[in-house]
Amino acid sequence: MKNQAPIIALAAALAATACAPTAEQKSAAAPVAAAPAPAAAKSNCTPPPKELQVKDLEVGTGEDARFRSAVLVHYTGWLYDGCKPDLKGNMFDTSANRGVPFGVVVGGGKVIKGWDEGLVGMRERGAKRVLIIPPDKGYGEKGAGNVIPPNSTLVFEIETVGIGYYPPDAKK
Repeated sequence: MKNQAPIIALAAALAATACAPTAEQKSAAAPVAAAPAPAAAKSNCTPPPKELQVKDLEVGTGEDARFRSAVLVHYTGWLYDGCKPDLKGNMFDTSANRGVPFGVVVGGGKVIKGWDEGLVGMRERGAKRVLIIPPDKGYGEKGAGNVIPPNSTLVFEIETVGIGYYPPDAKK
């Protein structure tokens, strides 16, 4: 696997680039309904967390993802809805229908902070994790186009497909 690491890392980088939406896709995206009323407004709702929440659904196998590891994942993202039992509101993105996993370098700053922090420690294959990401570790006051409203808390379910590269100082 050591000799294949640069190739897999390159594949991860290319997959990330290939998954980025084009200008046409961005403008053609369906508008998302306004963010749900704050969860605290209803007594049976859970208010959004102020800090990143990490919950492992499945541990997975292999080595842990570390800072600067090149990771391949499948994911689905939802707007937070504290009034739903699973806290998942409107889905805004998924890699499931693309046919290729999404590649990211952990801590590389190319994704939102919640991902850079929340991927650390996920095992190489088959790990499943839910991240609940507050606005300051997501898209913040700007939101993301017409898909993610400003100051939105996000829920992601992420599954690791593989880790293609470990930086030399990150190996055990």
